[in-house]
Amino acid sequence: MKVISLCAGPVAALVVLLSAGAGLVRAEKPVEAARESAPPAHLERPDDSYQPGSPRGSAKVAAPRAPAGSVQVNVDGSGMNILGDAANEPSIAIDPNDRNRMVIGWRQFNTIASNFRQAGWAWSSDGGQTWTFPGVLQPGVFRSDPVLGSDGYGRFFYSSLLGTFCIDVWQSQDAGVTWPTFAPAFGGDKQWMDVDKRTFGRGAGQLYQSWSFGGTCEGGGIFNRSTDNGATWEEPIEHPIPSVFGTVAVGPDGEVYVGGVDFPTFTNSNFVVLRSDDAKNPNVTPTFSLAVIGNFLGGALKGAGAPNPDGLLGQVWIAVNPTAGSSRGHVYMLCSVDPPGDDPLDIMFSRSTDRGQTWSPAVRVNDDVTTNGAWQWFGTMSVAPNGRIDAIWNDTRDDSNNVFSRVYYAYSTDEGATWTQNAAMTPQFNSLVGFPNQNKLGDYYDMESDLFGAGLTYAATFNGEQDVYYMRILVDDCNTNGVADAQDILDMTSADCNGNGVPDECEEDCNANGTADACDILSAFSPDCNGNGTPDECEPNGGTDCDGNGTPDLCDIFFGNADCNDNQTLDACEVPPLGPLADCNQNLVPDECESQADCNANGTLDICDLFSGTSFDCEGDGTLNECQLDGTHVLFTEDFEGGGLPAGWSATGLWHTTTACPRPLPCNPVRWAYYGQDGTCNYNTGSANAGALTAPSISIPANALSVTLRYCSIYGGQAGNSNASGLDWAWVSANGVEVDDVSFAGGNTEWQTRAVDLSAFAGQSVTLEFHFNTVNSFLNTFPGWQVDAIRLEAVLEGSLDCDANIIPDACEIEKNPALDCDTNGTLDVCEEPGICPCATTEGDMDGDAVVDGLDLAGFSACLLVGDPAAPGCRCADMDDNGVIDFVDTDLFVDCLLGLGCP
Repeated sequence: MKVISLCAGPVAALVVLLSAGAGLVRAEKPVEAARESAPPAHLERPDDSYQPGSPRGSAKVAAPRAPAGSVQVNVDGSGMNILGDAANEPSIAIDPNDRNRMVIGWRQFNTIASNFRQAGWAWSSDGGQTWTFPGVLQPGVFRSDPVLGSDGYGRFFYSSLLGTFCIDVWQSQDAGVTWPTFAPAFGGDKQWMDVDKRTFGRGAGQLYQSWSFGGTCEGGGIFNRSTDNGATWEEPIEHPIPSVFGTVAVGPDGEVYVGGVDFPTFTNSNFVVLRSDDAKNPNVTPTFSLAVIGNFLGGALKGAGAPNPDGLLGQVWIAVNPTAGSSRGHVYMLCSVDPPGDDPLDIMFSRSTDRGQTWSPAVRVNDDVTTNGAWQWFGTMSVAPNGRIDAIWNDTRDDSNNVFSRVYYAYSTDEGATWTQNAAMTPQFNSLVGFPNQNKLGDYYDMESDLFGAGLTYAATFNGEQDVYYMRILVDDCNTNGVADAQDILDMTSADCNGNGVPDECEEDCNANGTADACDILSAFSPDCNGNGTPDECEPNGGTDCDGNGTPDLCDIFFGNADCNDNQTLDACEVPPLGPLADCNQNLVPDECESQADCNANGTLDICDLFSGTSFDCEGDGTLNECQLDGTHVLFTEDFEGGGLPAGWSATGLWHTTTACPRPLPCNPVRWAYYGQDGTCNYNTGSANAGALTAPSISIPANALSVTLRYCSIYGGQAGNSNASGLDWAWVSANGVEVDDVSFAGGNTEWQTRAVDLSAFAGQSVTLEFHFNTVNSFLNTFPGWQVDAIRLEAVLEGSLDCDANIIPDACEIEKNPALDCDTNGTLDVCEEPGICPCATTEGDMDGDAVVDGLDLAGFSACLLVGDPAAPGCRCADMDDNGVIDFVDTDLFVDCLLGLGCP
């Protein structure tokens, strides 16, 4: 093969000519590493304080030492190296639509005297020939573990770990020049993120991330996603098997893989693979349909080794074959692992052809002898669009003392069964110098592959300090025949039908017709209706026309015809009469794609009840009538905006209402109830103190199905229940019974809305009290407790169907407004009789403002009923005494004869 590492311009090319690689190498019998009982061995947390000063600006500079084929990225505005700083753990993102646009992020240390790090970044618009380093995302804010990605629309994303183990994901719309927005994304230590780069199909553009349970932002799950291009992130979910120190990969059909090991220790041979097939569906909570664990790589992931004393020696990389042929969806795993025997570390690879369920015997990628004690560390993998697998790593094989490392590279064109002869890509460097008060070069490198090679970002110490570099690796012998691709094409031993400089045999040929797919499309031999570069006949249902409209189903879907379950089959072809899926309401949409609500719990979907006539929906909102008969009613509210204590309230201790001592993001400005002192904004009186804020008694109806107290709260005090801990205590009681322990979880930095279930108090009168007790006189300088926007609400049984006819009252009134003569929203039959006077003239039964013979039949009917509250009988009660009798008959006759009307 021939591998070229180059950067255009004045940097000279380094050309390495090598013969074709060796065959399959199998790992020896795996060794099970003992699980360590110690706490997690790796946590990113701030130890040193921030030292002001820009890594650029007036810093001392020197000419950078970048080896041939590499460009230093963390440089000043003149392209000069900045002395005394450190940069490591880089990650790269490249615009898939314009590979000249790329961004690299890294851990930026302003001085090696401190391990306080920030989120550095640089951008390039010329394919990595030159780089602009503007600074850090947020000066003075501790950030670590940068992970970058891009989507198919040209947006860039930067996942950044805070010292709290929470993650912000920043977004750039201008190829990394600016990062104006970010979204909190939960998270934890050693996160990894991947972006679905597709622009078509369910899940296109979604982002996914996973992290270690060893250090988390809020506890709970360790995997989440964004379904709105990074604007918001969903609550995390758990892994079925924990997976840490690894990566995330999105497959060609939107499937999501997570790879890692099962525990965050620095020796672990329990490799984990998870797969979610429904994470791409934004309408469901993701689940994992696959979870496997085993020693798939014939050794153990390691950390804290000789080349990188305090860091990982490599993370677990997982990737998916994106091609349209028979290898589509095959899964690959690569990692630097400690094999059996004396060899300290090797690059090991394994392949799964059944979507991660089973794995091939591990293959050794590095081709040095096993007895030289060399370390192959920071193994990194990426996959090209044509399925070529690229691997790089740091390697000490060329130093007899195994101290100096250099970057090596190999690739495979047969899914990792064999690898090309390893090529050294950089000079040697000493990874043990330039430590920024933290003895490691970070934990990983990063790389993205394309048809012609790969873009690599790595950290090295060519300047005697840690710096970040970009290298463009060109694969110039894609068919590994020992002849440069350009020469193969010139000699016509290889065809190049589309003139892109890549021999056709190295490009994808999904239909196996001997012509590259790109040329099939270019010549119109194969259609490509969705413009994704894959002939339609190679895509799911690309050659079928189930509805017989003359257009392949794939194209129908691409042009907007419905495929609600994203299985590349038209909905109309999946339901009767063309398909087997249920469609109870016969709207040509599979029932599985519609609301699964069964609000009346009869075992039949509501949509089916409505279609069959079993149930009705008078409001047309999709909810059955019988499920809308119970209403929510507000029993009590208070927002303290009136000044002073509201009527009926009482307060003891430091409780009062105020506008003083405002806290961030009040939910109901500008006044609140406060336990504390306005002058000092704390509750320190020099001694223990306590008090209660008491609301007036509130009556809760007996027909309440549920009762909820909602209120805004911001508590600043010690954490814990005083009965157990003797610390500050804040709680709410109802009739003397504690119902909400506010202080148990500790203080808040922002207002929060709390919800308390008081359903047990239905049918009672309750007195709510807000209690605060310092317990002692120590540490009373916290802000105290503020309460606002108190609301007690109840769902009352049948309250929206007063006549119990299983039709919501609002529907009856909308259909016939005469049923609510006083327009108060309550049916007249549910109110006292006689409340609505005759709308026109007494005796005018038809409402035409005239008493004549046309009113006679109506009056006679009401006389028989005798009740003016009966429908249509208001004007028959001539004397307005609440009864229709013969006195009213006489008055009606007089009115009818023109002798006078009441």
